[in-house]
Amino acid sequence: MKDYYFLPSSDPIYALSRSYPYEYKFTTERGVNFYVKSSKFEQDYPLGSVQRVRLEKQVEKDYFTILAQNCRLEIQRQ
Repeated sequence: MKDYYFLPSSDPIYALSRSYPYEYKFTTERGVNFYVKSSKFEQDYPLGSVQRVRLEKQVEKDYFTILAQNCRLEIQRQ
């Protein structure tokens, strides 16, 4: 999965599933859940900011890419 949003440590800012250290849950406008490490996420990416909109679009793009891959695999199995 591609991720263009990096912290200085080059760890992705978000994950699509909850696992340590990605424990703070957020939801995009389209209803896609994602998890972040930082409790300061809303401070760093305020709702409505350009950075937050870009991040949420990337979250949704990654999510729908994974869904499409899973659908293709399911169709191949049938």
